[in-house]
Amino acid sequence: MKEYTSIDPTSLSTIDRHQYLTSLVAPRPIALVSSISDKGIPNLAPFSYFTALSSTPAIVGFSCNLDANCNEKDTLQNIKATGECVINIVSYDMLDQMLVCSQPFDSQINEFDESQFTSLPSDLVKPARVAESHSQLECRLKQVLNWTKTPGAANFIICDIVKIHCATEDYLRTHRLDPHKLDQIGRLGRKYYTRVNGEIFEPKI
Repeated sequence: MKEYTSIDPTSLSTIDRHQYLTSLVAPRPIALVSSISDKGIPNLAPFSYFTALSSTPAIVGFSCNLDANCNEKDTLQNIKATGECVINIVSYDMLDQMLVCSQPFDSQINEFDESQFTSLPSDLVKPARVAESHSQLECRLKQVLNWTKTPGAANFIICDIVKIHCATEDYLRTHRLDPHKLDQIGRLGRKYYTRVNGEIFEPKI
């Protein structure tokens, strides 16, 4: 029989509680979210509290936390202002560029330029897709859920998928995708990531 350490989550600091959850609820897929401000400035940022919520209708969601000063991040501000975003699925070969997008750039900075990702026009929404991504989901905002205004507090963004794009080379057959070609990565606890082939690694940058 294992011995267990039992913890009341309300007794933990914000950072300790975060570390427990990100280590235990893992691996988590990564949404590289492209959005655009009401002034037309593109933004690109990764979020690892991301999941499919429903296939009928097609709905996904991801969590965008407040910063240490309880300010909303650019992604949340943009989606609330425009009602649109694109979720770009992250494969292993996108890792280094994705990490660039995770940096806290000023809202006037275009992360497509900083990361050297290639923008690709979307069909139904204004934010661009990431051409390096094997698959992209064009989305419209359905609802934002929030529970508190403390530092790090979650804003859960729920989106309707209005169009799915998949690289034709990734198809095994009609409506079936090859996981080896998609080669997604996921987030673990602390600075660790995983690859769908089972590799666990810590990025060098």
